[in-house]
Amino acid sequence: MASYLIQVPDDWNGVLVMYAHGYRGEGPELTVSPPRIYQELIEAGYAWAASSYSANYYDVRAGIEDTNALALAFSELTGHPAPQKYYIIGHSMGGHIAGAAVEAETLATARNKVIYAGAVPMCGVMGDTELFNYFAAYNVAAQALAGITEEVTEANYASEILPRIKAALWENYGSIDMGGVTLTGPTTPIGERLLGILKNLSGGDRPTFEYAARLRRPQRYHQRHTQQERAGYPAHRIPLGNQPVNVFV
Repeated sequence: MASYLIQVPDDWNGVLVMYAHGYRGEGPELTVSPPRIYQELIEAGYAWAASSYSANYYDVRAGIEDTNALALAFSELTGHPAPQKYYIIGHSMGGHIAGAAVEAETLATARNKVIYAGAVPMCGVMGDTELFNYFAAYNVAAQALAGITEEVTEANYASEILPRIKAALWENYGSIDMGGVTLTGPTTPIGERLLGILKNLSGGDRPTFEYAARLRRPQRYHQRHTQQERAGYPAHRIPLGNQPVNVFV
């Protein structure tokens, strides 16, 4: 059983934009959140809708089926006529869902079939398992360079292994504050080897790699967006701005 959010402007243009959220872990609590551009969509006359999906975990098919089911139920839930056109957008795993939703295989095999006029994956996991191979390779390389030889477990990683990796590969990790953006700090000679590995794992030479590789996410950004992007808004707390809309939760 999935929860949902739907927002329809008074001057609706007949187009519905479906939003697919990203990975929400493996816990039992289901959450639903709006797209970041919900205000811009409403101001431009677009309706949007988002599903929590009926289950967490990295399940692209469930995301497609539940998002499509919500799109097909739009008229029943809102009392508006069926959309003239559908689009789908999504972030991260939701980008994977958005991309997969418009594939011919999905149209042939989905239980809930929606023909989308277009899809916009944003930071989508379009490489499928390659992303997880990248995460694993980067972490294994960091552990090897830091001289980690014991078994790495969920119990010892944050408290024992990670501090040793930071100490071996960086000098005063996270110590440089530049107006809200925190730099990781200078790398040690061993850390420079890790950056070389990271560059090759993530696509090779490009102009901005050195700058991006030495940055950490701004802490104030992380604090402001953690609930929205990772946990999602409870439906009754979603900030909907001041535009004239009909809201269905």
